[in-house]
Amino acid sequence: MITHNQISSISTSVEIPYLPGSIKFSFKVSTEVGYDKLIFYANGSVRGEWSGVQAWTDTTFVLNPGNY
Repeated sequence: MITHNQISSISTSVEIPYLPGSIKFSFKVSTEVGYDKLIFYANGSVRGEWSGVQAWTDTTFVLNPGNY
């Protein structure tokens, strides 16, 4: 559990050598709406953002070839 003014993070690296690929993951959110957020970044760009209360959800993001 994290409290005010704290951050937690997890990261991974992947190389997509050719053709668009995708990253898939499941998430569950229980935060203060609009303030505390789950944010998914790919190479420093925000690709997804969630807050509030959400049950387990599957999501997929398409990524062009490259290193992430």
